[in-house]
Amino acid sequence: MSLNRFRGQLQSRIRLLDMLIKKKEHALERLPSGNIIIYHKACQGTQYYKVDSKTGTRTYIPRANVELIKALAQKNYDARVLKSALKEKELLEKLMNRYPAVTMEEYYETLDEERRKLISPVWLPDDEFLKRWQDAPFKQKRCIDKEQCFLTNRGEYVKSKSEKIIADRLNERNIPYRYEAELVLDEGVIIHPDFTLINMKTRNEVYLEHLGMMDNPGYANKAVKRIRLYSRNGIVLGDRLWITLESEQVPLDLSVVDAVVDRALNRQ
Repeated sequence: MSLNRFRGQLQSRIRLLDMLIKKKEHALERLPSGNIIIYHKACQGTQYYKVDSKTGTRTYIPRANVELIKALAQKNYDARVLKSALKEKELLEKLMNRYPAVTMEEYYETLDEERRKLISPVWLPDDEFLKRWQDAPFKQKRCIDKEQCFLTNRGEYVKSKSEKIIADRLNERNIPYRYEAELVLDEGVIIHPDFTLINMKTRNEVYLEHLGMMDNPGYANKAVKRIRLYSRNGIVLGDRLWITLESEQVPLDLSVVDAVVDRALNRQ
């Protein structure tokens, strides 16, 4: 059974708080005793005083003693951060202890296959959601002249050598994709992104466009207009739209393709 995302986020947050608490506790042990009070006076400027933790006695700190001033200010900050982290950790641990063993999303996974067929779940497990996405029919813009297209390892025709390289790379990394699947934008405008991917963390489709002739002014202008069209329809570059680039002198780099795809799918 897959771990519920929210429960996993809680556990990650608790681990982060644990590390921070240990770090700040260690830091506070090495900082000087006492606290700092800072006064801002119009006629005399900023003044610093060290306050004894036990007696409350104030001692003036000359501005030249920058290291002590910074150390006491840091101590005050670290102490407040530590207090906040301890309180948050306590609350999250209480929540984790009362968190249901099986959440509403996970309950579907406890059912046998026959019962699953009879219901419509509120949340599909990742593997089943992905399978349905892969099996769903979609309209595709196909290569008209196959002699001018390139056959991928998956057995489909694409329109450029670079697109074949990208498609084969996605296939090699077991990343599901649709090639030139129809996308209907506002006012019925239809385009065909080079590659449609699925971000399993958000369960949103994301689009990868390969711009392969960026040294061609006409092609580059069309590419800018296409990106602008996406943006006008709420598909923003760096969110659900991602691009790879090349020119005659700067060929396609697969390491860049991997990095772009990983970022697009939140795999990093």
